[in-house]
Amino acid sequence: MGYYRDYIPQFARLTKPITDLTSKRTPNVLQWGDEQEKAFQSLKAKLCDSHVLRIPLLGVPFCLHTDASGTAVCATLGQKYASRIEHPLAFVS
Repeated sequence: MGYYRDYIPQFARLTKPITDLTSKRTPNVLQWGDEQEKAFQSLKAKLCDSHVLRIPLLGVPFCLHTDASGTAVCATLGQKYASRIEHPLAFVS
């Protein structure tokens, strides 16, 4: 989600319950509770908002970003618009 932080107002405030889990002061076992789940669901909704996700424009080149590990695969399809800023069109995980 951090890759698209520029599109989400108050990103740092919204992600604080999640990023606090990675603090050096926290134990090695994550305590995922209601506060973290609420933050995660809020961020997911904001990423799918029309201010972030765009409708594809035919004739404009697409950008495909992929990532994989031993247990997961994800991808983002995007396009650079007139502003030269890449906007996501779809997320797959």
